[in-house]
Amino acid sequence: MNSLQGKAPKMYVSYVVVEGVTNGESWRCGLEFDYANEESFYCRPLLLNEGKDPDQLPIPEQVSAVRMAYLPPMLGLATNETRLDPGVINVRLGERKDCGGIAQPVP
Repeated sequence: MNSLQGKAPKMYVSYVVVEGVTNGESWRCGLEFDYANEESFYCRPLLLNEGKDPDQLPIPEQVSAVRMAYLPPMLGLATNETRLDPGVINVRLGERKDCGGIAQPVP
């Protein structure tokens, strides 16, 4: 029997907002990540308000060319995150080692 049976699921929402300058033009981009279950999550533009039809922070054109990939931890969740330089990440990926669930631009 599932220990969560009959209980409302907990909602875990993470927010990521990044700002940058591309070709001299400033931009801001925000995303929300909703935990769904052990195998999936939902991602959407950051909601600016609540209600039936909330406004979302638009995704700037300057970031439309950036491709991202989520790399989940291969050995489970880490208790802390260590900053890894791109060279170390590439070596670990080549060795198929855990990169700590980092998101990296896709070439």
